[in-house]
Amino acid sequence: YKLENGYTKLSSCEDVESIFESLKVKNSDFLFHDKFLIVEGDTEQFLIPAFYKIYTGRTFIEDNIQLINIEGKDKWRLNKGVLKAISEGFNKIENSMILLFDNDMNYEMDGVDKTENVFFVGKQDIEDSIENSLWTEIVNQFYDGILVIDEAFIQEVFDSVPEGARVQSNKKFFKKLASSLKSKWREGGNDIDEFRPIPDKGNESAEFILNVVNHSDHIPFKIKEAFDKLIALY
Repeated sequence: YKLENGYTKLSSCEDVESIFESLKVKNSDFLFHDKFLIVEGDTEQFLIPAFYKIYTGRTFIEDNIQLINIEGKDKWRLNKGVLKAISEGFNKIENSMILLFDNDMNYEMDGVDKTENVFFVGKQDIEDSIENSLWTEIVNQFYDGILVIDEAFIQEVFDSVPEGARVQSNKKFFKKLASSLKSKWREGGNDIDEFRPIPDKGNESAEFILNVVNHSDHIPFKIKEAFDKLIALY
């Protein structure tokens, strides 16, 4: 570029960051998004964007955020390599990523991966991070009087979830809740073939929860903390 005295000045780019600075471009000019939120499962893929809209009043698309589902904690190490390969050559893309995982992922990740951009939710997972009073309402709304539970019932399920180590899925909150509801139905003298289990997959599970969890105050604190960090990323 030309200086005020008429001389021309040449500058060079020695790394990726200086290239981005020189060209005045952002990651989104190449990757189409500036920020990335990484979750681990199908339920989160539907639930987290809805929580974000409730919390901020905006969508991921409006805020130029890409949601990435790594499809299970067992695939973390594989997907870690994929994410690293994708981000190679982009401008500090690791600073543009927030990872929001169930707390049991805490026992799968290496210490070096647990940066300030990684958030773990719940005792074991996202389901047990939702308040017991809300779960009481979620379940009672689902069964609409056919099966009625109180908050003490939910508290008992929550208390039975182990803490401090990774456990099998049947020992986590949602599976234990489903099993306890089935037992309560049977104990009431009802025909077990007529029992309607709570939805536990992807979009159906998310909608089941979102029927009640529909206010910013309902969203678990750790998730809102992750959203705040995501919003604050440059």
